[in-house]
Amino acid sequence: MRIWVTGIGVVSPLARGAAETMDRLVAGDRALRPLSLFSVEGSRSRIAAEVLGLTAAEVAPPGEEEGWSRTDAMAVLAVREALAQSKLDPAELDLIVGGTTAGMFETEDLLAWLSRDPGAITPLKRMLSHPLSATADHVRSAVGPFRRVRSICSACSSGANAILLAATWLREGRAARVIAGGADGLCRLTYTGFGALSALDPNPCRPFDKRRAGLNLGEGAGFLVLETESAARARGALPIVELSGWAVGAEAHHITNPEKEGRTAARVMAAALRRAGLSPADIDYVNAHGTATPLNDAMEAAALRACLGREVERVPVSSSKGQIGHTLGAAGAIEAVITALAIQRGVMPPTMGLEEVDPACQLEHVTEARRAPVRAAMSSSFGFGGTDSVLVLTEPERFPVPGETKPRSVVVTGVASVGPLGVLGSEGSGAYLEPGPAPAAGPIPFQASDHLDVGRARRLDRAGKLVTVAIRVALRDAGVGELSEDAAVRTGAIVGASFGAVDASTAYMCRIYDKGAKFASPADFPNLVPSSPVGHASIYLGLRGPVFSVADLGATAEAAMVTASAGGF
Repeated sequence: MRIWVTGIGVVSPLARGAAETMDRLVAGDRALRPLSLFSVEGSRSRIAAEVLGLTAAEVAPPGEEEGWSRTDAMAVLAVREALAQSKLDPAELDLIVGGTTAGMFETEDLLAWLSRDPGAITPLKRMLSHPLSATADHVRSAVGPFRRVRSICSACSSGANAILLAATWLREGRAARVIAGGADGLCRLTYTGFGALSALDPNPCRPFDKRRAGLNLGEGAGFLVLETESAARARGALPIVELSGWAVGAEAHHITNPEKEGRTAARVMAAALRRAGLSPADIDYVNAHGTATPLNDAMEAAALRACLGREVERVPVSSSKGQIGHTLGAAGAIEAVITALAIQRGVMPPTMGLEEVDPACQLEHVTEARRAPVRAAMSSSFGFGGTDSVLVLTEPERFPVPGETKPRSVVVTGVASVGPLGVLGSEGSGAYLEPGPAPAAGPIPFQASDHLDVGRARRLDRAGKLVTVAIRVALRDAGVGELSEDAAVRTGAIVGASFGAVDASTAYMCRIYDKGAKFASPADFPNLVPSSPVGHASIYLGLRGPVFSVADLGATAEAAMVTASAGGF
């Protein structure tokens, strides 16, 4: 089966629109400028790549602007562009949105208010209108209806994993057409958090450069319409590119720092090539994650050398983050669009800011736009918690049809519950079906030290500990003991998370408002990302397969199970 991309849409700090964004990337324009959206007093960095002149009121129904976010607005505009190009009715498509911040910018004042007055009702009601799934819900109300809607988070690889999940739905026959991508807006929480990690460069960033000193944050949205070849041909649609391969895997290493040697990234790159039926000799371009952080760039270069072998000296590589910043959950989707246009136009955008290549990052770097045929290209995304994702895009019908996916049954072999009755497996969990008193209000009784090594679990917050224990008990219930290296690669975790760490985010933002950016905690910040609990569980338990979270308010748990059952990752 071939998967065709028939529509693309982008809102970036350089332009509203995929074509204009690509034009400006190729021209070498940079969108990095002093941040105007909010104050960052006390921050080492004062620049970002901001989408100027954007408000939620542009897309929100009249009178409902308060419940909408800038992230929502960017997503709606990008989805509209992609749909317009594809000429499809939204009712024919599924929608998958990846992201990390949703309406965080709009709720930061409310979180600080709640911290000072826990009984306040007004900020609580307004805050509850911005769960992680709000962006997908607002895209549905502004553009839809869609057949099915899903929200996912894997930190900075969220947008890529939304596309990857869409591909699995198409391959498994669960859908014929899906629009997938990511959106994330700038906010104080992420800006001060990356600052606390010493990951922000106060100057325009320099991916792969010897003098690189960190990333610049950005914001935006990118979406692609994906269709099976047969569905597209049936309506006479023409492809922009094909999505030929994809793969995802977890490093199980560290919540923020990548594996130094890039072993998992190389493994995932190789798996994406295998799925596409391609070899390194077929790749003509790599759109790198290229954040400009010292650890990430060296890791990615090592992974590319390991995956591509001798071909690494031939294959051009560039990163767009020196022009549009790191757009977090939107990055993988925006960069997939850039990669698609590089193939369609036969032009590779440059890595701006790269002047003196770090010896640890020796690759065939593109420092000026380069025109050449691109038969196939890889786009890589790496997220907090070590979730690595790679997409392989190709010229339409250039290569043989990728191998078909064999149908398979999915069975439940183990379960676990952590709740008012304790930590239980399949037999004990049946107690919830028996008559009994209602559970008491408040936190459930749970002592992490009864189940986890306190030293190894020291970085985990309460949600991370609950998730880790639940997964461990479920695996044991299924008869799965210590995982071999091969079994670990084939074992992942998909966890539902609707709001993230609300209490911790409240305390974090109160410190920022009361004391300034320099009081942002580098230990607390990573745990505020919605996918951090499953990321921590992956690290603690050594799970190296697909790892991410999904959100759908009251149906979040069901969404996680349905997503996991799709397989094909």
